[in-house]
This record gives sequence, C-alpha cells and structure tokens, in this order.
Amino acid sequence: MIPRTALPRPPATALLVACVVWAALVGIASTLVEADPNPVFQLAVWIPLLCLLPFSLRRGVEPSWRWMALGVTLFGLGDVAWDLILLAGRSPDASWADVVYLSGYVALATGVALLLRDHGGPQRRDGLIDGILLAIPAAVLVAEFLVVPGMVGGQPMTTRVVTALYPLADTLLVAAVVWLVVTPGLARRVTAFVAAGMGMTLVLDVVWAAASLAGADTLGRVIDGLFPLSYALLATGIALGATTPIVRAAPDRRAAVPWGRVVLLAAGLVAAPLTGVLGVVFNDRLQPVLVVVATLAAATLVVLRFVRLVNDLNRTTEELSLARNEILEQAVLDPLTGAYNRLVLPDQLDELSTSSHPASAVLSIDLDRFKQVNDEWGHHAGDVVLGAVAQRLRSCTRDRDVVIRMGGDEFLIILHDVEPHEAVDLAERIVRTVEEPIEFNGQGLTVSASVGIAMVDSGGSDDTEALLHRADAAMYVAKRSSTAVELARS
Repeated sequence: MIPRTALPRPPATALLVACVVWAALVGIASTLVEADPNPVFQLAVWIPLLCLLPFSLRRGVEPSWRWMALGVTLFGLGDVAWDLILLAGRSPDASWADVVYLSGYVALATGVALLLRDHGGPQRRDGLIDGILLAIPAAVLVAEFLVVPGMVGGQPMTTRVVTALYPLADTLLVAAVVWLVVTPGLARRVTAFVAAGMGMTLVLDVVWAAASLAGADTLGRVIDGLFPLSYALLATGIALGATTPIVRAAPDRRAAVPWGRVVLLAAGLVAAPLTGVLGVVFNDRLQPVLVVVATLAAATLVVLRFVRLVNDLNRTTEELSLARNEILEQAVLDPLTGAYNRLVLPDQLDELSTSSHPASAVLSIDLDRFKQVNDEWGHHAGDVVLGAVAQRLRSCTRDRDVVIRMGGDEFLIILHDVEPHEAVDLAERIVRTVEEPIEFNGQGLTVSASVGIAMVDSGGSDDTEALLHRADAAMYVAKRSSTAVELARS
C-alpha cells in the first residue's frame, strides 16, 4: 500500500450536488437544441469537470485518481474534437475524435487497476477474476448484437475497426466496474460514484449503439444528453477519492460461504453459451468459434476462482481452529508464570487413571522462604521468583510432563510413564535447581522447595482427592525432613 501524505481539503457537498444536478439538467436541455455542434452540451460537460477534476491535480494525490481524471477529460475532449469536425463540415464514421474517446476508456481502466493494486488487498485478484468472468459474456453479447451487425454494408476497414473497438472498450468497463464493486475494503461512498459513472457510461454506450443500428435518431439524441451526467458522477467519485481516505476496515466474512460470489461464478459460466442461444433466437445465426472460446475461457476462470475460494475457506478454517486452540490454551495458562493453572487438573488426573503406562507420578511442590522474599523485597520480587521457579520446573521436566501452578507458591507436576526412583531423582534435581539464586535488582534471591511424590499405578484405585492428599501429605513430611523430598507410601 502506498504511504499517503496529508490529503487535500475535500470538495464541499453542495459543490458535488450542484455539479451532478447541473450535468443532468443542462444535459437533458441540450437535447432540445437542434444545432450541431451543440454549445449547451459542452456546457453540461465542462462546467462539472472544470469544478471537480482540479482536486485530482493537487499535491499528494495518488496516480490512480489522476489516471481516472485523465480518462474523464479525454471523454470531454472527444466531444470537443467531434464538434470541431462538425464545424469543418464533415461527419465521418471514424475520426481522430474516436482515438480520443477510446483513450479515455484505457485511462479509466488503468486508474481502477492502480487503485486496486495499491488498496485492494489480497482479495483484489479474486475481484479481477470475477470482473473478467463477467466481461467475457458481455464481449460475446456486444459482438453478436452490435459488432457483427455494424460491420455489414461494405464499410471501410477503419470504420469496421472503430465499430468493433467501442463495444470492446465497454467490456473493459464491465471488468473494471465489477472489479471495483466486489473488492472489499474500499470506501463505498467513493467507489459508488466511480462505479455508477462507469456503469452509466457503459449502458449509454450500448443503448446508443443499438439505437444507431436501428436508426432511432431521437433515442440516440436523448442518450447523448445523458452522457454529461455519467461524466459528472465519475468526476464526483474522483474528487472524493483524491481528497478522502479510500481504505476502510472490511468485515471479515470469510468464515461464511460467499453465496453472492458463487452465484456470480455460476452466471459467468452459463452466460457465454446463453448468448450464443440468444444469437440463434433473435438473429438466426451462431458464432460457434466465439461462443466456444468464450465458454472455455469462462470455465477456466470459474475453476480457478473455485480453487481460490476453497483455499480461502480452508485457510479460514485453519485460522479459526488455531485461534480457538490459542483461546483455550490461554484459558488454562497462569498469566504470571506461563505454567498451566488448576483448570487442567481434572483432565490430567483422569488421563492418569486411564493411562496405559505402567506407572505415573504426581509431585506436590511448595516453596520455602517465599514469604520472606515477599515481605522483604515486595510483591514484584515475589512475582519474579514465581516466574523463574516455573521456568526451572519446566526445564527439569520432559515435554510430555505437565507443570501446574496450584496457587500462591504451590505447584504440581504430573509425570507420565515414570518409575518411583526416576520420580525421586527428578524431585531431587528440582530441589537443587530451585535453590539456585534468582537475580532481582542486582541481588540474588533464594528460595527452596519441598517435594512430595505420590505414585499412580496403571489401573490404580485412587480417586483424585486421595491422590492429591497423598502427594500433599508427602510434601509436608518433606518439609520436616533433611532431604526435602518424600515418596508417599502406597
């Protein structure tokens, strides 16, 4: 993501509303003017553009908005170029004005691509696939009903190429609009205006082309009067995007099946062959190569998209599982020492009673002189001592053993698959390790440990309370002995 400098001051809401209303009303009024060129139409186009597009030229504005502003400007310049051609007394089917118009489509699509590259996040690739997937049947539709009919009659090659390029440019808009709309994480107030402007341009282009083929000049003139509104919507979105944050927090809905996307993929898969059927029904002809290629391309994209969708769902499931395990683990961990807390004790003792190991052991550990440390050095020193002791207990035990802080300065260790002499050896090592000084503020604090051991035979009859009582009783005997370790009698 591009680091963003301080944004320019956004345009006033009143200015945005005024520009859109101006473009709509004056654009419609321009259809009542019979003159060619039409100065009212140019006023409908350029007043909003000159008011709004300068916001994209200010310092700190990202290149994506400048590319989109260039695209809208080229649309307006295309209208100016066409009027200049009319002033020269010509009305060609293809001219340099078409080059300006078509460049506007490319600039708009480039701006959308840059915007989503910088702010679309990891899901921008999925949005691009969805956009292309819907652009494919759109391309088949315009080819079947607009391009092919527009090429009959022996027109010059230039005219045929231009006739084909406009519908193809519209399919580029289809991909850009879908990509922009389905990609999460963008400020919808901004993208809604941009998508609405591009979508309206797309619809007006298609209707105008259809009206031109049908010879409906009146309808074509009305459509011409609506283009300023589509430009104004685009300019509004560009001005807002250039001056307001574009990224917002996107709700994480990956845990649920995105049925909207599934429906979109299904529609994209069947749309291409369906357009072929429509061509047979309405035009009594079929473009087999076009339909087959489009269907194969759509099927490939659908498979790719489903693979990515399944991977996303699997990844989300794994993340949720890891998060659940982490939450459960945090619930049974003592935050001070990192050892387990009493909540794990019932499950651990139940596991001992059903274990297939020949023998296991429970070690009850109590710290001596810990109260003196607390009284002399304060509770913070006591916390440091408890953390250090817990770490030393873990270092003395094996990975499969469990260290539990019972509360205060009492610990419990559950040893799996251990013989009595091994349990005693481990307890003695714990006593020696715990007695080593613990550094605190440049001083060495010392505590000692008393350890009571209760053995658990496989299939033993001790219940939980009896087992813990034997371990605690042995620990109190150890406190009074010279060895600090006591093995409880069975």
